[in-house]
Amino acid sequence: MPEAIENIYDAIVTIVSGALTEHKRLANAYDLTQNDALRLSRGYAVGVGAGENTRRLVGGTQSWRRNYVVTLTNSVPIALNQAAKHESIEKSILVAHSAVKNAFHNNITLSGTVSNSTVVSDSGINFIGGEQGQMFLFLEITLEVEYFEQPEAA
Repeated sequence: MPEAIENIYDAIVTIVSGALTEHKRLANAYDLTQNDALRLSRGYAVGVGAGENTRRLVGGTQSWRRNYVVTLTNSVPIALNQAAKHESIEKSILVAHSAVKNAFHNNITLSGTVSNSTVVSDSGINFIGGEQGQMFLFLEITLEVEYFEQPEAA
């Protein structure tokens, strides 16, 4: 039942975009350098991570656990050598992180698409170079979801 994964993905995008109204959605969640600088300056992306069959059957449906990765980005001006400004950019990513984490906490079933979801980890703040020498900070949030699929008949 592929639509389960599609519905979960759509629910995650809806929740993140609602929590981050001033951010732009990135086109490429898997290679940040392939996104344009305008979107990276304050962006987010949703990527699909690894899944695992939990080997639990409930009412004829199969339980799966899957990770989704929400990436948050923010630009750092090239000439930024002032600690206070750099700190404020880092804090803005942490504020966005908190907004996303709270949005998932307040909607653990992702609007009824999963039985449970939990923010399990984040990458911490990292650095990436972009187009024409621009610099960006990013943070990846890992959301673990459990959902049920009807096994397909052979």
